[in-house]
Amino acid sequence: MKESCRDAGFSLVELTVVVLIIGLLVAIAVPVFSAPDASVKQKACFANQRTIEGALQSYRMAADASPPAIAAGTTAGDTCPLIAAGYLRAWPTCPLANGAPTSTYAYGYDVHGHVVLPTGGSDCSTTHGLYR
Repeated sequence: MKESCRDAGFSLVELTVVVLIIGLLVAIAVPVFSAPDASVKQKACFANQRTIEGALQSYRMAADASPPAIAAGTTAGDTCPLIAAGYLRAWPTCPLANGAPTSTYAYGYDVHGHVVLPTGGSDCSTTHGLYR
């Protein structure tokens, strides 16, 4: 007895329909999974700003003076009084850096204890802004 050719596999129409359905599911899923990424980075940026302001307040309470201002876009390093005094382990940078030079994405602060966002080559100030 001869076997039918229809039992050999899927037809081209069936495979095309499956590929289209998978393509539609991927097209729907990509924006859903990429949108939270921007929100997470913004929340991390706000957390960095609060960390710096908290360290500034702790420094002012302990030293009874404000530390000298650090301009945004400079790498604070060991010269930063907040790091030297142990209020920060490392200087935070904006999460938008993604491997870019950290000086471009480094926060600063003024003499009043307010965080200054990086601006030179960074889109942190326009994308995230201050958390206040």
